[in-house]
This record gives sequence, C-alpha cells and structure tokens, in this order.
Amino acid sequence: MRELREKSADPQAKPYFLKARGEGIQLSWNHYEKMLPQDAFSCLGLTCYDCLFGPCRINPFGEQNEKTVCGLDREMLAIRTFTRFTGIHVSEPDNAAAKFLAGAPAALKNLYGGQPGKTAACTKKIGFGVLKQENINICVERPSASFLESLLALAKENTAMAGGVSARGFRVSLVGATAFDCQVDIACDLGSGELAVMTGLVDAYITCGDVPSRAKNLQGKYHTVFSAEDADSIKELLSGACKAYTMRDKGRIMPCDALAEAKLSSFAELQETLQKKTYKGICLLGGSSNLKLTQDDALLRTLAFMNKAGMLCVAIGEAALILGKHGLLAGQDGLLGFWDSTSLPELLEMISREGLSCGAYFPELWGKEDILALLSCAAVGMPVCTSTRLPFEGAGQLAKDLSARIFYEKPKDAPDKLLSVMRGGRHGN
Repeated sequence: MRELREKSADPQAKPYFLKARGEGIQLSWNHYEKMLPQDAFSCLGLTCYDCLFGPCRINPFGEQNEKTVCGLDREMLAIRTFTRFTGIHVSEPDNAAAKFLAGAPAALKNLYGGQPGKTAACTKKIGFGVLKQENINICVERPSASFLESLLALAKENTAMAGGVSARGFRVSLVGATAFDCQVDIACDLGSGELAVMTGLVDAYITCGDVPSRAKNLQGKYHTVFSAEDADSIKELLSGACKAYTMRDKGRIMPCDALAEAKLSSFAELQETLQKKTYKGICLLGGSSNLKLTQDDALLRTLAFMNKAGMLCVAIGEAALILGKHGLLAGQDGLLGFWDSTSLPELLEMISREGLSCGAYFPELWGKEDILALLSCAAVGMPVCTSTRLPFEGAGQLAKDLSARIFYEKPKDAPDKLLSVMRGGRHGN
C-alpha cells in the first residue's frame, strides 16, 4: 500500500488501513495498485467491447481516419463509451456534447425510478460510532425506498429474534447517501464500506443497485453475511444476521466512537441564505469517492479555500455526507448540505436566479450519478472542474465541446483555478 496519508484524509479510516495490513487483507486500494498502469485506451474512451469481433481500440496518436472492425471512428467510439457511462443515448456525432448536456438533468432526476426526493431539513448521525457492539448491525448500501421501509419494519417486528442470540435488537444503518430517507443513521460514505466491515461489528451487508460494491472485497474475510437487495428474503436475511452475530471474532473487533451530527438543509433555508446577500458567489461541491485520489482531501481543502474567498459552498449527495462525516455540517456558516443529488436540477434553477458568480467542483467521480450531476451543472452554463479524468478525451469534437464547459485540474490547483474562472477568467483546456 502507499503511505497512509496518501489514501485518505479521514482520521477514522486510517486505523483500519493498518488493521488490514496486519491481517493480510487486500482492500480496493491494493487491487487498484495492482492494476497499474491502467489501459490508456479505455481511459480515453477509445475501446469497445460491444461484440465478439473485438475488443477494438483506436490509437489516439494514429491516423485520423482509423476505425474499429465495425467502422466506428474515434469520435463515435468515445461517444458510445460516454453513452455507457451516462445512459444518455447519443447515436450521431453532430452536436453530441449538447445532447449529453441536455439529457443529463432528466436522466439524473429519474436515476432511481423517480423515488421521492428529500429536500426537507433534518439531522443525521454519521460515523462508525453508529455500529454498536450490543446490536445486530445491518449495513445497507444505496437501497430503494421500498426495500428500506420493509427492512426497517421487519427488523422492528422481529426484535425477539435478535433477543434469542442475546442481542439488543437489530440496528440498520446506511452506507452512502440516499434520495429519500432522513430517519436512518449512516455508518459511512460509499468509499468507506470496506472499512465499516473491518470494525468486526457488521453482521450483514446488503448491496443494492447495479454499481459494484467495494465492500465485497471483505466477503469471506469476516463473519459478515453479504446479500443483494431482495424484498422477498428479508426474514432470511435477518436470520442470517443473527447467526453471523454469534460468530463474531471478539479478537478482531475494533469499535470506533467517531460520530458526527450533520444538519441537512431545505430549499427554503438556501433561499433565505441567498436573500441575505452575504456571500460573493456559490461553489457547488459534488462527487463521491475515487481511490485514484486521496479520499476526502480535495473536498476539505476546497471548502476552506472557497469560504475564505467569501463563497457559499453547497454540497450535494455523497459530498454532503463526506463533509458531514468530518463534522462540517453542524450548522456552521459557509456550507449547506443536501442529501438528494437527484434534486440538483431544481437546486441549480434556484441558484441561477440569484445572479451570483457560480462554479462547481467534483473532485472524485465514481459512477453514473456523479457524471450526470456534473453534466447537469455544466448544462446550465456553470463552469465545472473535476480532478478525475473523464472517458471522452480521446474524441475530437466531443472532447473539445465538453472541455469548454468541464475542465480538469489536479486537486492542489483546482480551487484556485475554479475561483479564477468564476471571477471571469479562462481555463486552459
């Protein structure tokens, strides 16, 4: 592994990196390092695996008219790659960037089947401290609203089942932000699911959706039972969690008392804050986790930098969770947080009416939700910076058009560069 300081800026994470090393456990960070160097063709969007004629790839430094077996040129190959990442179907190169930008807000809003968004103010507890030794702990990663509701109801009904193994009931906590619930506490953000399991206190871990879970690196390494979301098997899941609870290895338990209280805002609070006109501009913070970067570090640095420059920071989705985890959403001035990234289009509409200088920074991008949120910001003309390379840079016109709205900067340079662009400067892409 690289040095601890390079992996994460989260103090509660670092002891678990050491624990993993001591136990000989390979985490996603280890697997990433073993994959290096990564395939540069894929990083540029210039590979295709759609049929068995391939895989095909196009050399970005080769002849301009080079094509795949099926006749795709560099432009269309990158467009198809970006279509896979976003779910926005673009079939022709003409105005491809405009089509991706125009389709992003609706695609984001409908990402989870139009589940009810949560924009009311509320407070959540975040941290490994929600995992209690006396409870049967069930972590749920990005569940649907209906599944979580059923799980909570059945967990409450079956308290006696937990008592049968001398536990004080079931305790359900979330991994990652959700678009709908404000009643369940959060064990950690998506990038730290593996580390939650390493506390030795997670008896069942439920993965949901089609995004791969990094926590599955721990499957078979601890007593934890892993399961996919299945509303018809919740009672079996609870029974399995009870059995797992009895198999905890006390010698491997490393509890953590880290627990922060995060205050989430409502649109009304944002409107009230903007009407006071005490800020020079707005910096929207988004994204989630990407282990190519130092976990959380860029968000923390950018928040401090923008606040010092007199900017109001508005964090959304996983970014809000991450900042809340660090104790920065406890009601301090200069930062408002919203859990539901699918409500971003409405949020952007409200912000645009104020006439303030605005910009967005998405340092760590992971999957479709992050990319759609980033594109949604760019779609309203907001300058958007990221520190994660996007898979369109191998294209010609698509790369040129999207780079006019979205620019890449290393984390150490991003805050200053974004602020300069927000004030009327130009980025170099």
